Amino acid sequence: MVAGGRLQVLEWLGHGQYDDSDQQQRGYLVECAKPLGGVSAAIVGEIAQRIASIEQVVVVPYLRDRPDISSVTRAITYEAFVASAAGQSTLEFAHLPFDHPLYIMYSSGTTGLPKCMVHGAGGTLLQHQKEHVLHCDLGRNDRAFFFTTCGWMMWNWLVSALAVGAAVVLYDGAP
Repeated sequence: MVAGGRLQVLEWLGHGQYDDSDQQQRGYLVECAKPLGGVSAAIVGEIAQRIASIEQVVVVPYLRDRPDISSVTRAITYEAFVASAAGQSTLEFAHLPFDHPLYIMYSSGTTGLPKCMVHGAGGTLLQHQKEHVLHCDLGRNDRAFFFTTCGWMMWNWLVSALAVGAAVVLYDGAP
């Protein structure tokens, strides 16, 4: 997710959701590097290099405890990122417009090339609040559970349950 435009986090994509043949069949396999879960560090590095507004790429280890991030421009491990905030007692939040971009999601690509859709912060929050409160009857003292990966859109939906005071539980994968 994009945090206030000041820090943009590129997540390692493709957490084992698709195999090589599926990606090749859909026609958008650029490069597959299994150790990084489907997208090579070189590709992430190239993206980070081309987008000047990206200040850091925070790498959260998934398949390896210490992934090689040397080829990723402005990369920092999650461990180093957390350590850099040690001793800071307050968080700073930026006031942003209602339609400020929150995240980009992609269509499945089943009927052609995947298409990107930019989701705004305000609209996403309202929609998710409606679903959590009215459809799911979630509130304080509730727990929301979902099995998914952080690379699928249901993670975005699940984490927004924190806004209604619910605790979230994520099982990464399929039971």
